[in-house]
Amino acid sequence: MSLTVRKVASKKDKLAFVRMLWDIYAGDPHWVPPLVMDRMKLIDEEKNPFYKHARSVLFIAERDGKIVGRIGAIINNRHNEVHNEKAGEFGFFECIDDEEVAYALFAEAERYLRAEG
Repeated sequence: MSLTVRKVASKKDKLAFVRMLWDIYAGDPHWVPPLVMDRMKLIDEEKNPFYKHARSVLFIAERDGKIVGRIGAIINNRHNEVHNEKAGEFGFFECIDDEEVAYALFAEAERYLRAEG
């Protein structure tokens, strides 16, 4: 059972990034699924005005060809300018109940943010 974490690279990947929640919360009677269209707009660098002053990289964790987690590494340039910081953020984190997956996702996001300074 091989675990890999990779960057979201295509529109198909972005859809998988959004849709993986349906697998995680399938048995939860209290979960209300978001609108796919809204979630796709949220992560779309062209449609979401947040990305005029920020950038992000999305990652998907896969085990044996199945998506088991996701995370976003985000740099908000406006925040860093205003607060004179070099901060990065994590977002969109979701994964199956598995520490290995969670650690791998956070480690990959951290590597990206550190590489970006």
